Amino acid sequence: YDTLSILDNRGLSCHIAIDQNERIQMLDFFHGKVERAACTGGYNHKALNIEISGSDFDSIFNNPTDPNYSRLSLSTETALETACWMRRNYGILLSQIYGHHELDPNKHDPGPEYMNYFRERLKAQCP
Repeated sequence: YDTLSILDNRGLSCHIAIDQNERIQMLDFFHGKVERAACTGGYNHKALNIEISGSDFDSIFNNPTDPNYSRLSLSTETALETACWMRRNYGILLSQIYGHHELDPNKHDPGPEYMNYFRERLKAQCP
């Protein structure tokens, strides 16, 4: 669950990397200037990226006995805080928040059920 080293080893980057222990800003983003990430294929030039450590989120999220459930829950809370901050500061609409699987047919994460949950939480926490 070391998001930063996994991305680095793959030659990828995102704006914020999150795992159950920390949130790391990998790239600069300010109003009027956003450093381009290497995270979401053809959308890197127009996206702020949050990468949550892990995979198979739907199966983990739907199974509280999964050994990675508490890690994902902690990471999700941090990701929600981060996404709320980004929404407020950059005017990002809920309809502009996507999971990898929605933008890249070769990716399956984080998963449709997880993204539905994430969006519902965002809608409640930071309308």
